[in-house]
Amino acid sequence: MHPINPLTIYAATKHAVYYTTDGGDWWRPFDQGMPLRAICEMRVSNASRMLYVATAGRGAFVRDI
Repeated sequence: MHPINPLTIYAATKHAVYYTTDGGDWWRPFDQGMPLRAICEMRVSNASRMLYVATAGRGAFVRDI
C-alpha cells in the first residue's frame, strides 16, 4: 500500500508489478523501466516512499512512489 494514499496499492504477480489508485477497481502495469518478469519479492518503504522489487533472473529495482 502507498505510504500516504490508502487507495493506491501495489501487487506483485508472476508477470510484473501492477498498481491501482482507486482501491482496486482498475489495475495497470507499474513498469517504470522494469522488465516483464516474475516478481520474487516486493517491499514498500513508508519512510523513503520507495518501492523495492526483486525479479526472477532480471535483477532488483528501486522506484520512487
